[in-house]
Amino acid sequence: MKMAPFKYTQPVAITFRSLYLATGLLLLLSFPTMTVAADLPQASKDQAQITYFRGLVEKMKKQQRGPFRRLRWFCNDGSILPPKAFACVERGGGEQHGEWSEQTKELRQAGYLIGNVLAATDPEQVAVDYSPSGELQAILLEQFLIDVDDGWIFRKAQFYRGAFQAESEQRQANEILTHLTASNRPVEEQYLLILEASKRLPSASSSHQLLSGVRNAASSINDEHENFSNLRNKIHGRMDIDDAKLVREFAGAHEDSPRHEDMMALADDIEALFSSEKTTAVLNKLANSVNNGIPAMVTQWQRSDDEFQRFVISGEILAALRSHIEQTSTKRASLFADVATLEQIVYTSGRNLINKGLTNLSRQELFELLTASQNMLYGVGMITDVERQQVNTLIQDSISNTNSLENYQILLRQLARVPTWAERRVQFFFQEQVNRFADIEPHVVDFVPDRLRGSPLLIYTTILKALNDDAAKLSGVNHHYFGTKVSSGFRVLNPGVGHGVLHTPESLAALSQPPENVILVVPETLADLPPVTGLLTAFEGNQLSHVQLLARNLGVPNIVVSQELLSKLDQFQGQRIEVLASTGGVVEISLASSDQKEIANSKSSNASNDVVIKVDETKLDLSQINALSTADLDSSSSGVTVGPKAAKVAQLSKQFPGQVAPGLAIPFGSFRALLDNNTHASGQTIFEWIRSSYKELENLPAAEKTQYRDAFLSELRNWFLTVELDDAFVNDLRQKMQTEFGPDGSYGVFVRSDTNVEDLPGFTGAGLNLTVPHVVGFDNILKSVREVWASPFTERAFGWRQARMDEPEHVYTAILLHKSVPSDKSGVLVTTDVFDGQENKLSVVLNEGVAGGVDGLSAESLRIDRGSASVERMASATAPYKRVLLDQGGSGWEPASGKASQLSTSDIQALIKFSDTVGQWFSEEPDAIADVEFGFYQNQFILFQIRPLVDSPIGNIDPRLQALDKALQKNNNTVVDFSVAPNS
Repeated sequence: MKMAPFKYTQPVAITFRSLYLATGLLLLLSFPTMTVAADLPQASKDQAQITYFRGLVEKMKKQQRGPFRRLRWFCNDGSILPPKAFACVERGGGEQHGEWSEQTKELRQAGYLIGNVLAATDPEQVAVDYSPSGELQAILLEQFLIDVDDGWIFRKAQFYRGAFQAESEQRQANEILTHLTASNRPVEEQYLLILEASKRLPSASSSHQLLSGVRNAASSINDEHENFSNLRNKIHGRMDIDDAKLVREFAGAHEDSPRHEDMMALADDIEALFSSEKTTAVLNKLANSVNNGIPAMVTQWQRSDDEFQRFVISGEILAALRSHIEQTSTKRASLFADVATLEQIVYTSGRNLINKGLTNLSRQELFELLTASQNMLYGVGMITDVERQQVNTLIQDSISNTNSLENYQILLRQLARVPTWAERRVQFFFQEQVNRFADIEPHVVDFVPDRLRGSPLLIYTTILKALNDDAAKLSGVNHHYFGTKVSSGFRVLNPGVGHGVLHTPESLAALSQPPENVILVVPETLADLPPVTGLLTAFEGNQLSHVQLLARNLGVPNIVVSQELLSKLDQFQGQRIEVLASTGGVVEISLASSDQKEIANSKSSNASNDVVIKVDETKLDLSQINALSTADLDSSSSGVTVGPKAAKVAQLSKQFPGQVAPGLAIPFGSFRALLDNNTHASGQTIFEWIRSSYKELENLPAAEKTQYRDAFLSELRNWFLTVELDDAFVNDLRQKMQTEFGPDGSYGVFVRSDTNVEDLPGFTGAGLNLTVPHVVGFDNILKSVREVWASPFTERAFGWRQARMDEPEHVYTAILLHKSVPSDKSGVLVTTDVFDGQENKLSVVLNEGVAGGVDGLSAESLRIDRGSASVERMASATAPYKRVLLDQGGSGWEPASGKASQLSTSDIQALIKFSDTVGQWFSEEPDAIADVEFGFYQNQFILFQIRPLVDSPIGNIDPRLQALDKALQKNNNTVVDFSVAPNS
């Protein structure tokens, strides 16, 4: 567990345009691609330094030697010698290649691994020492930049003789692939990364890179000739064999262009892509060398002359080939090369099918194509076998049964998860290095979308869009997006009604005076979300994260929006809009009235404003000022001496002995005594000063409130961080911690805020205040206690909470000191279906490591049937790192495994067994829903916290939302005939 804390990379700035362009203009059903890694905290970088580094890269593109200073021999004994024949013979041999310039060394020292020479690498280290920001990904991304940017930093250096030795580069590439595919290594979890290495390393033959080469050549020509853009777009999105002729015609009109030869080569490559000879050759090779049912499939393919059937069989072959690679221990590198070739074959055959049109195909045939294309996605590593089997089962069940329109729409919503699964899988391996490279080269943000567009996913999404259009026509209901009807592109996470000014986090932060109501566009639901009245997200994110539960509680509409639709938001930035999202998933987004009073008085004003937090002062017991063991508390202590966290942990300990870590609670009385026993500069006690400040704030004009509020909160937080604590309190806490946890330094605790204004009827407050993870050492714990006392008074926590309180001075912070557990995996369980409201289901999100499911990481999201224990996957865990506890205290990051499934059968049974007992003691309300934080440590089920899940009723009471759902439900029982074409 000993490791240095991970150093985070700076994300690419979010703008409406960058959200869109990162994915590309041609996706018919857009992939929710982001250039921002929302999965990890990000450290800020010096923009001046970034500008300087980017300038170095631009210079390298123009320099004759690119990233190199000179040629040198690099001998095996460590010597570096001038270039002359046999210079290293007497020094154990060596390699001759370019020596990095000082600028290249400076960039590499800063973490930008550019100027890669494979001859200078350790192939085993490159292959085996995997990291999401590792050397292998840097090598592959650099190769992508070389392809798409005319050589990139090697633009001139490619003619620098001796900088690279082709034989050495190919030999080292083969060594890397040999280690990646070694017989003693399981390849399942890194399958996509290995395939990408097989495509891009110089050992791969040109045929394996033909498709990417065609796409990259089209982009490169377009950089020189803007009037090539239509052809470039067609090649990227709707390529067919006729494009070779069009490229030659373009070349004929530009014979004087320095790109003329490239144009002619592009035309030849397009024809080669559609050549049937190559397809036959690779299939014959597989039929003669691979079992696993593939020879019979190849025979079936050869006997058919129907393009549709050949496409379906090709999907089965790719899927079987991946299964064979994962099960065999021999010739893996060669088999990955076959997969690379097959991928470009099925891509072009799929494009042919689409170019001929889908209108004559029945719904059943379209679903068969979907099945084939997702078999291909599995075959190329973009989805897992668990995901593939789930979707195939859904499709087969639907084809076999009579379908109502309602079930048809449910099926399409389930199938719409596949593009996100695929994109997340690519990001799992590459997004960290993409973010890093984006500092110095903007072109790199195209890597993930380019990889997706050149895969079977483009076929899948095209077919899925056709089916979504069909469902919209049958229902007679469309979404409305700034006056335009659209059939798809939205997914409602939280229903609600919101008015606010449209912003990204960056544009909001740039304002000196932020608006009171904000509709925020984010990559996904952020872990540290400011107060908002609506969310438009590019990713679903984690539906059980703290902030998502808070938004759900307050009726804040949260909608996943496709990139195609996000692109249209740019023109509305800074304008006030209205967002409606119904329980049934219908969305209306439009410009709102500029008259704020009219909006505020509207019957459909923000549901979050209806939540009022009331504190029952008569219930509070502030007489207890010393720490209490959770063994001495129970559920009746909640809101009396401590908050709901400590009280529920105490109750969990009694209900599930041995499954809950011990804890100490610092009660409300300690907090209030601190306020009463210290004096403000005004002569008032701190408590009196707080109360008078709230009253003054309430009476200030709107223009003066923000400045006064920020100054007041800052002063109060600083006071908590510096006030002298009573010796008796400190000594008592020290003694009780030793009794409860052991000798100082032998344990760590999570220092958790536990206020009297959370987990109340109508208000959850999840994630608003601070938790300091795994604090080791009494002095450090005491410092963290101060920070947690101060945390309810950050601008963010204050903004979400305070406007909803009738007596804001009565916010009291207890603190739970909960002994750390180094969970192998952890997450959140909710005892109902939060995804679609199905009966007798559980919702679970989790990640490897500690604090999984609550921080907004890309988590495994599951729906579990209580009775059958069957599992439906909403999302896989694709956060590239997992949080681990450090011996010295605090937490760090280690690479996550990327496992297809995190929960075992016994884990699922443990969750069901626990859920079946919750209703017996958890709440006096018979229909109460539990929100539980849990973990597994050495296969033992551990419980950390339980709270009630509080949902806003807005979707069921707002008349406008009800009207949207009523129209949706009108045709729900219409029978959908799968045997006919959608337009028949």
